[in-house]
Amino acid sequence: MAASLPTSRCSLRVKWSVFDIGWAALAPYLALAIRDAYILSADGIQTVAIYWLITFIFSLFAFAAFRLRDGITNYFSVHDAVEIAKAVFVAELSRRSGSTSSTSATPRCGSTCASSS
Repeated sequence: MAASLPTSRCSLRVKWSVFDIGWAALAPYLALAIRDAYILSADGIQTVAIYWLITFIFSLFAFAAFRLRDGITNYFSVHDAVEIAKAVFVAELSRRSGSTSSTSATPRCGSTCASSS
């Protein structure tokens, strides 16, 4: 005989905060704006709308699947947020410094360019 589930587990309850929904809606546009994407021009409005809709739906699905609303605030402090902000800042600085020093005058195809001519 199978044991019955507790009443707290019987139904699927999806809880989203207004903050989560706002970030899920704003993040796709911010990602394109930060990268200065050409798609944000007047010619790409339909493509941006499709991208936004797909990203928004999958973000909400991920929030529900991973239950982000359930208890993260109990274990997350301002100190944690400052540590994450510092890590993002250092990662961004290292990414930017690495991308400017990688330019060179040699062709990308290497020795195959010389042998093909």
